[in-house]
Amino acid sequence: MQYEQRINPVWFSYDVGPEAPRRAFPGQPVMRPLLDVRLESSRGAPVTTKLLVDSGSEYTLVTKVFARRLGILDLLSSDFSETILIGGQSLTAELFTVRIDVPSFDGYEATVGFVGNWTFAHSGVLGQRGFFDHFGVILDRPNLRFGLVRTEDFDQAFPPEPSVRNG
Repeated sequence: MQYEQRINPVWFSYDVGPEAPRRAFPGQPVMRPLLDVRLESSRGAPVTTKLLVDSGSEYTLVTKVFARRLGILDLLSSDFSETILIGGQSLTAELFTVRIDVPSFDGYEATVGFVGNWTFAHSGVLGQRGFFDHFGVILDRPNLRFGLVRTEDFDQAFPPEPSVRNG
């Protein structure tokens, strides 16, 4: 099936990741699709942080330090949590709905996992739930950029097959 309609993504540049250069590419920094987002709750101060755009993560996840800043640490509960596997580690993510603001787009409510023993180089990841369910994402590694399009606009340009969409 061919599509004639065009979309106009908002483009963001890849950033240098915190990792050391790889042996296969000495002297070249590791480039990552990192996005500055703002997390908000009604109880604390908003937090702006750089998160990794990660299609392999089911959830949007951040370190639990952000729950403290957002004023929701005392509201997190193991009764509303998931055990997740990330980076070969089994971690518990306590889930809570917060507002996410992405530059150039209207903010939205999303369930985010707050992880206490986060040991990764990034402060969190933007995953399938909480990010990819709101945006069509175009990764353009050769040009070290990624584009975002609201799901509604992406669906108009590229209508999903009814059997594919599972909500």
